Parts: sequence; structure tokens; C-alpha cells
Amino acid sequence: LPAHFNLCLVYDLIEDQAKLTMAEVRALPYFESHVRKNPDDEQQRINYAAILNFAGRTEESLRIVHSLLESPHADAVTIYNCASLMALNEENDKVLDALERSVKLGYANLDNFKTWHDEWQQMPRFQKLLKELQEKNQQNAIDD
Repeated sequence: LPAHFNLCLVYDLIEDQAKLTMAEVRALPYFESHVRKNPDDEQQRINYAAILNFAGRTEESLRIVHSLLESPHADAVTIYNCASLMALNEENDKVLDALERSVKLGYANLDNFKTWHDEWQQMPRFQKLLKELQEKNQQNAIDD
């Protein structure tokens, strides 16, 4: 599954729509089968949601994202990844709520936050999260 997902990501990054479509068509049955058999595999569920989104199946993708966000067991990385996917399709407040939740759960990858588009970087709530992450990372550097 990771190879299928990574291939889709690469084709999306290089904007090769024809190859992305072929990769999606190949990947989707494997992901569908896996998440049906392993409903607690959050990582593959969010990857499946991303591939559905690439394939233009936005509503299905967001259903998975929302079900993951409703899970009391969702971890910080899963919540961050949900926010990243929602940023493509949903209201900013919902995305920021999920980002804040991911940080509260321990997500601390400042570099990932710095890759968000300028429109996000300029939002006060996003800036507050960046500042919080910078402070956490500085504190962790001191503690190490």
C-alpha cells in the first residue's frame, strides 16, 4: 500500500494527471480491500481518503476524514493529515480546529507547518499555532 500511495503522491507533485489517474485506478481496489478488512488502520484510511480526493471523489474522501476526526483514538499525525486533506476542500475554521487539535495531541513537526501556502501562513490562528510549535521545539531543544 505505501508504494501505491507514494506513487500517487509523486504523480500529483509533478502534475502528471495521466499517470496519476492510472496509479489511482491501480491503487483504489487495494486500499478499499485493506480498509474494509482493517478499519482501525488510521494511516491507510487517511491515505485511502487522499487517493479518493486525487480521483475527484471528494465526498467519499471527506466522509473518511470526518469519521477519523470523530474517532476518540485518532492520533496527532492522523488529525494533522485530516486537516491537510480538508484544506483542499473545506472551510478554514474546520481545518484550523483540526490543526489545533493535532498540536494539542502532540504534533510538533514545525517544518510541515511551514510548507502551508501563504494564505494559511497569514491567518492569525495559524500564526498562533506556528508560534506555539516554535516554542515547543525550542523547549525540546533545551531539554535535550
